[in-house]
Amino acid sequence: ITSYKIQYRRGTSGIWMERTSNGNTRMVTLVNLQLGTMYQVRVRVVSDLGDGAWSNVVNKTTFNVPGAPTNLIISPPSGSCDQLMVTWTAPSNTGGLPVMYKVYGNETLIHSMINTTNTVLSGLTANTQYTVRVVAFNDLGDGGEVTGTGRTRPQAPKVSDVTLTNSTQLSVTFSTSAVDLSPSLQFKCTARPELTGLTNRTATTTSQRLVLNDLSPYVNYTVKCTSIPTGLGSGSVISSCNSTMNTIRMPESAPSGPPLNLDVIRTNTSVTLSWDPPE
Repeated sequence: ITSYKIQYRRGTSGIWMERTSNGNTRMVTLVNLQLGTMYQVRVRVVSDLGDGAWSNVVNKTTFNVPGAPTNLIISPPSGSCDQLMVTWTAPSNTGGLPVMYKVYGNETLIHSMINTTNTVLSGLTANTQYTVRVVAFNDLGDGGEVTGTGRTRPQAPKVSDVTLTNSTQLSVTFSTSAVDLSPSLQFKCTARPELTGLTNRTATTTSQRLVLNDLSPYVNYTVKCTSIPTGLGSGSVISSCNSTMNTIRMPESAPSGPPLNLDVIRTNTSVTLSWDPPE
């Protein structure tokens, strides 16, 4: 054996290209091939008596960068105002090499090397929409990417005052900063009675004051207030990561009318009065 001839071509109908190696070589590396491309290769022996027969043809595809991740889901975890949970599905085409991921938030690289299909973005700003981009890559470079948006939860509104208006009504006043700094928020308050059998009362507003009606007199209520971003579209409602709580006791109601059935009994030196309470 004096040498070996190695032929290779792209696909099954390309033009064969040839390389030669000396007779002592049992391995050769073909370079400058196209990424993600199927090549056919074959080898034959060369001696002083001529060329031998070709080996069987072997098909091999070169490695490539990965395809794009899919099924990107971005959601704020419960109880957190500065985080977003991000999950995705690995690309179906890995390029033949292990796949890693880069994650960007509003074009800022937050995670540069993730080998799982989920992560948590932390240290974000409350009540802020983020564009999240997940890029798949391997040793050959960046591949496909997927992009989506998610919004962090808002802080609860700051309550400056809770006032009893009458025996069945109270008003909640929010601090000016809560309203001025969060024009895209709706405030929601719910009054929950301590007594069973009574109904929760809820009201919402985008202004500085909210009124809860139809409360029961002489009952303790816990008033819980949260913030809800507006303009997110149907099915996209998220509440604040925390809430403000106030406990208040409703006053007794005013008499509904005068006493009934007043009666007066006389004696020699006194007068005794009796009556029934109002209905």
